[in-house]
Amino acid sequence: MTNTSYNEDDDEDDPETRAQNEAWNAAPLVGHVAVLPGLCWRCGAKVRPIVGMVTCRPDDAAACGFVPFDECAEFLMASLSPTFLASLDIGAIRPRTSRMGGRYLSNGCSECDAIQGTFPLEERLNEYTFGGGLLAWLPRIARLDLPSVAVYGWYLSDAPAQCYTILGIRIDAA
Repeated sequence: MTNTSYNEDDDEDDPETRAQNEAWNAAPLVGHVAVLPGLCWRCGAKVRPIVGMVTCRPDDAAACGFVPFDECAEFLMASLSPTFLASLDIGAIRPRTSRMGGRYLSNGCSECDAIQGTFPLEERLNEYTFGGGLLAWLPRIARLDLPSVAVYGWYLSDAPAQCYTILGIRIDAA
């Protein structure tokens, strides 16, 4: 497995890296809202919680990127109406309280509104990718133009997800 990660301190004065980051930041990004179908832990209903957004690298359309749900939850809540989500049998994105403590934006079951929490969703997403699934294959429910963001780097893992994770950004509602 080859891993490369961005370290801002290493590239601070590198003109080539600075130019590449400026090109990424200038290009508009489009996010495809991705869901991971499963069953509600409480009522057993079919759920389709949002796990994040799949993107394409501006310099290589074949290279997929992924913005995890926690990094774009506010943007998604502002962009996807509860009515739209309900039409797809997807629970609303709203603040919920976890049994583990803490309150945060999360998905909910469309039947019983049980929290579809970050930790269990991350575990299911890991099972999906370790089982051979690619993040680019996740079902998508919407295409959203992303607001201007500062992209500081991309982390590439050849396995198992074969996907880039965008580093150093947080997409908040405008």
